[in-house]
Amino acid sequence: MNIQMRLDPEILEAAKKAADAEGVTLSEYLRKLLSEDVEAKNPAKRDVGEEDDQDSQIR
Repeated sequence: MNIQMRLDPEILEAAKKAADAEGVTLSEYLRKLLSEDVEAKNPAKRDVGEEDDQDSQIR
């Protein structure tokens, strides 16, 4: 699924720098942030035997 969104230029530049600092693409950085946020708000879903690997992350 592709999603288009607009970000304020300042936020976009900060996100690009953060992604570079982690050695990942901007897309991967944003996926990671969204995944962490969703998991934090739904902790019971992670406890149902899901493995902690790339395939179990939100894509």
